[in-house]
Amino acid sequence: MNLFMKRVVEELIENGEASVDTQYHINRDEYPTGDFKYVIIQEFLSRENELPLREQLIMSLYLAVKSVTASPQNWFGLDPGSVELEEVPLVLQPVQDLQLKRNR
Repeated sequence: MNLFMKRVVEELIENGEASVDTQYHINRDEYPTGDFKYVIIQEFLSRENELPLREQLIMSLYLAVKSVTASPQNWFGLDPGSVELEEVPLVLQPVQDLQLKRNR
Protein backbone atom coordinates (compact mmCIF):
# COMPACT_ATOMS: atom_id res chain seq x y z
CA MET A 1 0.00 0.00 0.00
CA ASN A 2 2.80 2.38 0.90
CA LEU A 3 4.52 1.87 -2.48
CA PHE A 4 1.26 2.22 -4.40
CA MET A 5 0.38 5.46 -2.61
CA LYS A 6 3.81 6.94 -3.33
CA ARG A 7 3.57 5.98 -6.99
CA VAL A 8 0.12 7.59 -7.31
CA VAL A 9 1.42 10.82 -5.76
CA GLU A 10 4.50 10.77 -8.00
CA GLU A 11 2.27 10.53 -11.08
CA LEU A 12 0.03 13.36 -9.84
CA ILE A 13 3.11 15.56 -9.32
CA GLU A 14 4.57 14.66 -12.73
CA ASN A 15 1.28 15.57 -14.44
CA GLY A 16 1.00 18.84 -12.54
CA GLU A 17 -2.23 17.71 -10.86
CA ALA A 18 -0.80 18.02 -7.35
CA SER A 19 2.10 19.70 -5.62
CA VAL A 20 3.82 18.71 -2.42
CA ASP A 21 5.19 21.58 -0.41
CA THR A 22 7.25 20.83 2.65
CA GLN A 23 8.49 22.88 5.54
CA TYR A 24 11.68 20.80 5.71
CA HIS A 25 14.77 21.21 3.60
CA ILE A 26 15.02 17.92 1.76
CA ASN A 27 16.42 16.80 -1.55
CA ARG A 28 13.43 16.54 -3.93
CA ASP A 29 15.24 13.90 -6.00
CA GLU A 30 15.58 11.62 -2.97
CA TYR A 31 12.06 12.19 -1.57
CA PRO A 32 9.88 13.52 -4.44
CA THR A 33 6.58 12.73 -2.71
CA GLY A 34 7.40 13.85 0.82
CA ASP A 35 6.51 11.83 3.90
CA PHE A 36 3.31 9.89 4.52
CA LYS A 37 1.59 9.18 7.82
CA TYR A 38 -1.20 6.61 7.98
CA VAL A 39 -3.73 6.79 10.78
CA ILE A 40 -5.36 3.50 11.77
CA ILE A 41 -8.52 3.84 13.82
CA GLN A 42 -9.08 1.18 16.45
CA GLU A 43 -12.40 0.96 18.27
CA PHE A 44 -12.93 0.08 21.89
CA LEU A 45 -16.27 -0.56 23.56
CA SER A 46 -17.26 2.62 25.38
CA ARG A 47 -18.66 2.44 28.88
CA GLU A 48 -21.37 4.85 27.72
CA ASN A 49 -23.34 2.00 26.15
CA GLU A 50 -26.58 0.62 27.49
CA LEU A 51 -26.33 -2.81 25.87
CA PRO A 52 -28.04 -5.96 27.11
CA LEU A 53 -25.63 -8.44 28.73
CA ARG A 54 -25.73 -10.78 25.73
CA GLU A 55 -24.73 -8.00 23.32
CA GLN A 56 -22.01 -6.78 25.69
CA LEU A 57 -20.50 -10.27 25.73
CA ILE A 58 -20.70 -10.59 21.93
CA MET A 59 -19.03 -7.22 21.39
CA SER A 60 -16.37 -7.93 24.00
CA LEU A 61 -15.63 -11.27 22.35
CA TYR A 62 -15.51 -9.65 18.90
CA LEU A 63 -13.06 -6.97 20.05
CA ALA A 64 -10.94 -9.55 21.91
CA VAL A 65 -10.64 -11.70 18.77
CA LYS A 66 -9.88 -8.60 16.72
CA SER A 67 -7.06 -7.64 19.10
CA VAL A 68 -5.24 -10.99 18.69
CA THR A 69 -5.48 -11.17 14.89
CA ALA A 70 -3.01 -9.49 12.55
CA SER A 71 -3.05 -5.72 12.67
CA PRO A 72 -4.25 -3.55 9.76
CA GLN A 73 -0.68 -2.28 9.60
CA ASN A 74 0.41 -5.78 8.55
CA TRP A 75 -2.59 -6.27 6.24
CA PHE A 76 -1.60 -3.26 4.16
CA GLY A 77 2.16 -3.77 4.47
CA LEU A 78 2.80 -0.39 6.06
CA ASP A 79 6.09 0.56 7.70
CA PRO A 80 5.75 0.84 11.50
CA GLY A 81 7.33 4.30 11.43
CA SER A 82 4.63 5.70 9.16
CA VAL A 83 1.65 4.44 11.17
CA GLU A 84 -0.18 6.14 14.02
CA LEU A 85 -2.89 4.32 15.97
CA GLU A 86 -5.91 6.29 17.13
CA GLU A 87 -8.41 4.80 19.56
CA VAL A 88 -12.05 5.75 19.19
CA PRO A 89 -14.88 4.81 21.58
CA LEU A 90 -17.54 2.61 20.04
CA VAL A 91 -21.00 3.72 21.18
CA LEU A 92 -23.69 1.37 19.90
CA GLN A 93 -26.58 2.17 22.19
CA PRO A 94 -26.11 5.37 24.21
CA VAL A 95 -27.55 5.70 27.69
CA GLN A 96 -31.03 7.21 27.33
CA ASP A 97 -32.17 8.04 30.83
CA LEU A 98 -29.39 9.27 33.06
CA GLN A 99 -30.58 10.36 36.48
CA LEU A 100 -28.33 12.52 38.61
CA LYS A 101 -28.67 12.65 42.35
CA ARG A 102 -27.31 15.63 44.21
CA ASN A 103 -25.71 15.05 47.62
CA ARG A 104 -25.78 18.02 49.96
